[in-house]
Amino acid sequence: MTYHYKVAGHIFSLVSKENLGDILTNYTAFAVPEPKNDPLFSVEIVDSLPETEKVPVLTGDHGEPEMPLCNIYDAYDNWFIEMAPTGRSAIIMEMLLRKDCRIALLHITGETSRSLRFAIDNALMLSYAFSTSRLNTLEIHASVTVCDGKAYLFLGKSGTGKSTHSRMWLENIKGSHLMNDDNPVLRVWPDGRVIAYGSPWSGKTPCYRNEQADVGAIVRIVQAPENRLEAIPVPEAYATLYSSCSGLKLDNEMSDGLNETIICAVTSTPFFKMYCLPDADAAIVCHNGVAGVADY
Repeated sequence: MTYHYKVAGHIFSLVSKENLGDILTNYTAFAVPEPKNDPLFSVEIVDSLPETEKVPVLTGDHGEPEMPLCNIYDAYDNWFIEMAPTGRSAIIMEMLLRKDCRIALLHITGETSRSLRFAIDNALMLSYAFSTSRLNTLEIHASVTVCDGKAYLFLGKSGTGKSTHSRMWLENIKGSHLMNDDNPVLRVWPDGRVIAYGSPWSGKTPCYRNEQADVGAIVRIVQAPENRLEAIPVPEAYATLYSSCSGLKLDNEMSDGLNETIICAVTSTPFFKMYCLPDADAAIVCHNGVAGVADY
């Protein structure tokens, strides 16, 4: 079976011998009919991968054993990617992604539905990030809340309180709703608009909204003993957004594409740092500070 999806205007496909309807519920809102033109990329689930020599490019030895493990290798005309749910668990996903990012072969060794979901989600997320890196598109690690038609992106390292801050908005800022809680997509259009999009990838929070909104502001969340919002300069904004976007930054072509998009985004979007507690006042202070700059 072949499944077709559209995220932030980009169409991609997943090919499987099995019916995966019960596994792919997070993709339902993004399903589209078979496209007239070739999709941006296609991932095919296979029983095995061809043998290939590979050279390590990026390993997931990050000192956080409970975080997902990802190793990337150079395999001549392909990238070879392997992943495990944590640094303590076995590899359950192997993918051979052609370097033009158009075709990928996915081998899944885990047999549970949870393993299938992990492998498929990460294969599609990585293929999407790699293939769109040259297309003014950023896959971002962020939580996004929409208020009064504007999207507000909350960035920061894992555990800094992005999801908590979004929840404070939902509970205390009238008319707010969550667009995505982990991997939204940011796209810069030729007319200068910076638009946030929902995606099928939302981490531990089941929020799979196929919607879009102009970005009102991007906010870096920092844990602090007080609630205070401050605007930050472009160089700091660039560094924050760069560290939050997905893609193989060691590859020159991908890196160039990401850099161009990030520069366009941070020079046309208000960017702040929010020092905050996990409380209602933090949401109110942040909202009052960023909502008035939507026409920046």
